Amino acid sequence: MRDEWVTLTAAEQKRVLVLNHLEQGAVTVAEAAPLLGVSVRPVKRLRAEYWRAGAGAQAHGNRGWRRANSVEMEAARRVVERA
Repeated sequence: MRDEWVTLTAAEQKRVLVLNHLEQGAVTVAEAAPLLGVSVRPVKRLRAEYWRAGAGAQAHGNRGWRRANSVEMEAARRVVERA
């Protein structure tokens, strides 16, 4: 995943910034936890995933998928026409 382009939200960019500081040793896991708004264990999980897959690992996994209960676009268009 390191060779792909990924667009990150502001929150995801902040998470990557904190993880970069963590990897550089500028902050500890305990200091990074409140910055990320999580406890120590999720910081360890996020750091491992960041190390394995890069910044793209911080993007939500459901991004780009339609919801299973979403209405088809054609049906939605017909409803709007009749309203």
